[in-house]
Order: sequence, then structure tokens, then C-alpha cells
Amino acid sequence: MEKATVDMWWNCVIKGDAEIDTTKVEPENSRLEDLDPESRSLVEKMMVEQREKAMRERGFVPPGPAGLTSEQADMLRKLQEQNPDMDFSGAKMT
Repeated sequence: MEKATVDMWWNCVIKGDAEIDTTKVEPENSRLEDLDPESRSLVEKMMVEQREKAMRERGFVPPGPAGLTSEQADMLRKLQEQNPDMDFSGAKMT
């Protein structure tokens, strides 16, 4: 069964049933480690983009080197993921 509008929650499963209060729905916590590599990469990219958007909305410039192409930024992100103990915050990118 497909929904006509995928960006909206159904308020009930069958018309006439009791409505579902979606504000009380608590999604199950999931871990990135549980995802397949492709899904994990996509979720991590979305998380970074969401953080950067929130920072821009607050007037802050997102951390990281400016002027990188998306390919370079992806390579840097992968390097950071492979080396979680390394601090890249003060790194100068040229």
C-alpha cells in the first residue's frame, strides 16, 4: 500500500479507526553501526548537512575548510570517519 503524500503521517490505519497521536510516537533508537555501509554513509552525510544548515541559520559558519569541492569534502569526511581519534579541527587545507 502506498501513501499519496509520503511526507505526511496517516492519522489512522483504516478510516473510522481511532486516530493515532503522532506526538506520542517514540522512534526506536538505532545505531549507525547497524546500517549497511551505503545507508550509513548517506545518513552521516545528511546529519552533517543538517548540522551545517542549523549553524548557518544561527549565523555561524560551519566548521571545516571553505572552498572544498563536494568530492574533496566527501574524501575528508571519509578520512575523519576512518580516524575518529584524530582531531581535524585545526587542520589547514590547501
